[in-house]
Amino acid sequence: MDVISYIQDMTALAAEGNPRGVFFWIAVYFSLMSLYSIIFQVRTRRWPSAKGILLKKEVAEFGVKERMKSEQDYKVSALYKYSVNDVEYIGSKVSTWSVIASHNARFILNSQLKAIERDNDGYIRVYYNPKKPNKCLLIKPSILGLVITLIFALLPMILYIFKYHL
Repeated sequence: MDVISYIQDMTALAAEGNPRGVFFWIAVYFSLMSLYSIIFQVRTRRWPSAKGILLKKEVAEFGVKERMKSEQDYKVSALYKYSVNDVEYIGSKVSTWSVIASHNARFILNSQLKAIERDNDGYIRVYYNPKKPNKCLLIKPSILGLVITLIFALLPMILYIFKYHL
């Protein structure tokens, strides 16, 4: 069976609500989105940096305010300014990873804030897109983050192959 026929078969199965076809397209979607993320992370690892001033950093409530703290979600919030070629910019993006954590997992967000690089003179390092300097972030993607994203890219297809082809 060729690739085109296989894709047509999986499309027909998914349209019928067949779990195999649905699983196939979910796996394709997650793999493609993860591969896009890997490309973005690799590109941002090459961005130059500028000195910046951190105006605000916090772990902030996310979503609807919950009555019980244990049910509240949180995210990292930051505000900083930096300049490139004598043009000042304001940024708020911390990382390529947007992490939402529960009340009990806020330590993950706090450790993300601790990863913000500071120079000895108190300035922070802001990584920016050289073609669009207003696109920026504070934490350069790590090799570990790339590996985790690669696992997310491969795992759905590996599971699909194991379930339906082995």
